[in-house]
Amino acid sequence: MSDRGQFIVFEGIDGSGTTTQTERLVSWLCESGSAIATAEPTDSEFGRLLRRVLKGEVSSPAATTALMFAADRVDHIDRKITPALSAGTHVVSDRYVVSSFAYQGALLSMDFVKGINSLARTPDLTIFLRVPPEVAMERIARSRAERDAYEHLAFQRQVAESYERAILEPEAGHVEVLDGELSPDAITSQVRALVSNLL
Repeated sequence: MSDRGQFIVFEGIDGSGTTTQTERLVSWLCESGSAIATAEPTDSEFGRLLRRVLKGEVSSPAATTALMFAADRVDHIDRKITPALSAGTHVVSDRYVVSSFAYQGALLSMDFVKGINSLARTPDLTIFLRVPPEVAMERIARSRAERDAYEHLAFQRQVAESYERAILEPEAGHVEVLDGELSPDAITSQVRALVSNLL
């Protein structure tokens, strides 16, 4: 293995547990080295605008939203991901380019979505947490007072189908699929095994 850090991404529909597993993995990696957690949309100007779009505060056509996600991602790579990896720090991201393939790809041409994301570096490992949309929406209903524009069952069913195609795209890189209906602890154990093999 090179001296650079490893780039690991969690993917899944809303409510699949990506945020929980991102936090747990970073905490575990920090026990023996350097690691940071990050997420998309980011905390940049692009990301803050995207969050307003997702909350319905700003109207944006699907293609414009896809372009904003791609711009946020390029900024994310240049500003945070690449510098950390080059310094030997592992980067764990809650969502990345496969999210665009799944979410924007459910509304737009996949060729268009792939084209605007052509500058995205390929993760060393993407972990897809597969959860039925009905289960994910039950989790969201229990844990969140507000929902974003994507968080309704009909669209989540569409995105779940889109994810199954997205994880097979060559640009997705090395993708491992885990059963997101398992307990968080069981998933964490499987994640550590996968990452141990990577490291």
